Amino acid sequence: LWFDQLHYLMRMARAGEYRMPMGETIRTFVLGDVRSRDVAWEALADHCLELQDADQEQFIREVERVFCVSQPHKIPTEYAYLTLPEVAGFDPELVEVGSHTLSHPILAKCGYARQKHEIEVSQTKLQDKLGRRVMSFAYPNGRLCDIDSSSVSLAREAGYSAAVVCDGGFVRQGADPHLLSRIGAAYSMPGLCRQLDGVSYISHRIQRRQRLQRGPH
Repeated sequence: LWFDQLHYLMRMARAGEYRMPMGETIRTFVLGDVRSRDVAWEALADHCLELQDADQEQFIREVERVFCVSQPHKIPTEYAYLTLPEVAGFDPELVEVGSHTLSHPILAKCGYARQKHEIEVSQTKLQDKLGRRVMSFAYPNGRLCDIDSSSVSLAREAGYSAAVVCDGGFVRQGADPHLLSRIGAAYSMPGLCRQLDGVSYISHRIQRRQRLQRGPH
């Protein structure tokens, strides 16, 4: 995926200072330690997120030119994805496999026909390959500005029982099942345990109540 390509390029580029054209501005990045490379990667990814598919490809080629590094011919192990046989081997009672479109486009920037193709065909292909129903869907990028009313209605019409955005909120009673919030899993086991046992939820409720009690500033 394009954000993995950018991550790889920032990891492989030589240490030094680079000036990268980004829209109407030129950003200066100084690469050295991991933190500086992550800062550059996040800035490049944020810019790339707003581009159309063809413009994304052109931007990544420009990143390769400016940072004097190119993509590998084979996907490195650390960026490799699960294979279909690996996914098919999951116990369906424990792991649900959902769809995420065919090519990860920003749906709001696609026409109706393209959205319909991405949402429906990704589902049928997965079902054919895995031999099981695919009932959940995650909108690419997942921000509310990345989808529109057609995205939601098409997910519903395709037969998905649920579709999720990634605004980081909690799901409330009566929420639209095709416009559900979700929370990213923690990167550490202690963090994941706090999410699963409800500590994070209770903390969120307490902080929200405190904000409401304080009122607007």
